[in-house]
Amino acid sequence: MLTGREKSFLLRLNAFLNILVCLGIDGSNQTTFTYGLRNTVGLAFHPITNDLYVTCQERDELGDDLVPDYFTRIQEHGFYGWPFAYMSSNLTDPRRRLSNGTSERPDLVSLTQTPDILFQAHSAVLDMRFYTGNQFPSRYKNGAFAAFHGSWNRNNGTGYKIVFIPFNSNTYRPIGYYEDFVYGFLTNPSGPDTFGRPVGILVMKDGSLLFSDDGNNATTAARNICAALGEGAVAVRMCRDWFKRFREGDMSLEDRPKSGRPLESDIQ
Repeated sequence: MLTGREKSFLLRLNAFLNILVCLGIDGSNQTTFTYGLRNTVGLAFHPITNDLYVTCQERDELGDDLVPDYFTRIQEHGFYGWPFAYMSSNLTDPRRRLSNGTSERPDLVSLTQTPDILFQAHSAVLDMRFYTGNQFPSRYKNGAFAAFHGSWNRNNGTGYKIVFIPFNSNTYRPIGYYEDFVYGFLTNPSGPDTFGRPVGILVMKDGSLLFSDDGNNATTAARNICAALGEGAVAVRMCRDWFKRFREGDMSLEDRPKSGRPLESDIQ
C-alpha cells in the first residue's frame, strides 16, 4: 500500500534498468520501489485499498506459450523475475543459465514473486484501468479492465481484445482469473488477420468505458469512435460492424458511430 505517498511522489518505469522508481515531483529523493519488471505499461492504484497494480509484457523467443504476460499487485522491494526467472523461483530463463544449468543469479531467482493473474503469452497487454463507475452491473465495480494489443511473433495470433479481471468484493483482491469483455477483432488467427488492436482504456464520469485501437492504419478512426461501452455489447457490435464495412470500402469516416471524442472533464 502506498498511503499518502502517491500524492507527493511520481512513479515511473525505468525501461533500461527494469525498475519502478519513486521520486519527488522535482526529481529529488529517488528510491527504487520494485524491480525485475520487463515491460510494465499499465499502472493504477486500486480505488479501495490504494495498492499499486501493473500490467507487464513478458519476454519473447521462448516459444508460442512462454512467457505469460501478467497483471499483479506490486510489493515494495519485490523482485519479479526479469531477466533471470519468470512466474516463480522455480522457472529460470535458459538464456541466463551457466554451463552447469544453474542460474547466473540464484540470489535473485529465489526472490521471484508469482504474479496474481497470468495472461496468454504474447497477448501484448498494454493499458489497464480500475472500474469505478455505476453504469455496468455491480460485479464490475472495483475490478480491472486491460487492453490486449495482440501478438506479432506467435504462430497463431492471440490477444486483440479487452479483458476484465474480477476482484473479490470483500478482500478487494483478484479472484484468480480473467474473462473476455470485448473480442472478435482477430478474424484469422493463422494470419493473423485483425480489424483492431486495443491500446488505451478510459473510464468516464458517466460510467462508460472507452478504448482506443491502432490496428490496420485506423488510428484516427478509432480515436474518433472511442467505442463507448455504456450500452454493452450493442455499442461493441456497432463499432465492429462499422470497422468491417470501413475496411471493405462500404463506409467512410463520416459514417462512423457518433459517440464523439471524450472531453477531459468527462474522464474520471
